[in-house]
Amino acid sequence: MRLDAAKSWVTSAGEADSYVWSSRPLAGAAGLKVAGPFDGLGLRGNASSPVGAHDVAAPAAAMLGEDGRGDQVMLGIVLGWFSAMSAAMAVGLMEAATSRTVAHVTATRLEHLDTRLADLATIRAYLARMRIATDQARALLADTLAAMEAGRQDTTLRVLEVKGAAAEAATAVTDLAMRVCGGAAFRKEAGVERQFRDARAATVMAPTTDALYDFVGRALCGIDLFA
Repeated sequence: MRLDAAKSWVTSAGEADSYVWSSRPLAGAAGLKVAGPFDGLGLRGNASSPVGAHDVAAPAAAMLGEDGRGDQVMLGIVLGWFSAMSAAMAVGLMEAATSRTVAHVTATRLEHLDTRLADLATIRAYLARMRIATDQARALLADTLAAMEAGRQDTTLRVLEVKGAAAEAATAVTDLAMRVCGGAAFRKEAGVERQFRDARAATVMAPTTDALYDFVGRALCGIDLFA
């Protein structure tokens, strides 16, 4: 078989030893080319770039599913793990942002008032919101993994929910981190600005949060996800 196609976004492009590639049914198909290094908002370590496959030879044994039915592999295998891992990344970003923010406000003093930032009730309230949102996302992730492991009836719903919920929570939590840390948050040594940038990726990474909202709504109404 020969593959001739292009992907606009491939994670670990040029670094991975192998690629899982979905395409239209193969009828004919040479050279795998990475467009260039990633240079964008956040995600500095993931090497995500466009990749083109030009007449690339692939043995039939490399096929992971029936020709033309990549949707079955995506929905039945990939989506659950991708959603869970995306949510886990979001939870990790929230944990890191919350920890760094707590460290900042407990160590930073307002010298003219002889108080810490943490002595302000408004600051503590923001921290509470960050902690609650992080714990909620972590709890949903844990329940999603439990559903996947047990093959529960609500597994599909949890898989659809967890990426959207965690991605939106990470965006909100890192936004609060930037607000609470103030001007210090814009300095790279504080570490918060990177989490702020990285957290934005999951909301627009397919399936996007908006698409997931539609899928969840369809699932609730008993409508086929791809009708």
